[in-house]
Amino acid sequence: MGQKALTPVGTATNVTERLTGVMVDVVQHPYTKQENPIQIEVTEFFKEQTVVLHLLRRFGCPLCRSAAADIEELRPILAKHNIRLVGVGLAYLDLDNFVEGKFWKEEDLFVDEKKILYKALGLGQGSLTMLLNKEVREANAEAKKRNVGGNLKGDGMQ
Repeated sequence: MGQKALTPVGTATNVTERLTGVMVDVVQHPYTKQENPIQIEVTEFFKEQTVVLHLLRRFGCPLCRSAAADIEELRPILAKHNIRLVGVGLAYLDLDNFVEGKFWKEEDLFVDEKKILYKALGLGQGSLTMLLNKEVREANAEAKKRNVGGNLKGDGMQ
């Protein structure tokens, strides 16, 4: 089975419709799941400004960390154009280490444990064959070279 090709999610109106009612947890210290987490509807992110929404499968994943660090470097340029950078992970596991490693600004991190955002955007799970993909292997080599750390804890097929 090959990697599933991503399909465009549609127009801005279509995306807004898909994300209406989708709630994510607001990350707050301590960086663990709260008994009653504060939540925000995803559409609130882009009501006042344009947003780059970066989805992270696992906060401990070296590939996710490396990609987040690359995107985080764009924050000053995006800010000059009033574009907010928002990261959404799928679990609290290793969130504390991710924040402490400064891979992303804490106030722009959110968690979607139920994977509702992924489902609303039509994104699926990872696969073992995806990990064998040439681009993924190259990205993994780059992450190792950059020494971003990380681990394989949690659901690697999220």
